Amino acid sequence: MNKLLAEHNGQIVETMNLRTGQGYPVIKVEKVNSRSRKSPPLAIPTFCPFCGTKYERE
Repeated sequence: MNKLLAEHNGQIVETMNLRTGQGYPVIKVEKVNSRSRKSPPLAIPTFCPFCGTKYERE
């Protein structure tokens, strides 16, 4: 995942927030190069990181 995010000036921060309004975990992504104006992309999981079950689309 970090290899893909590096193409967009991002990397995964080793934290996960489970208190989202939607019930999905939030994966925090930060900029690699802070001088770039481009914001890092979002990393939205499609599978549960704990049990591996695919999330259903709403």
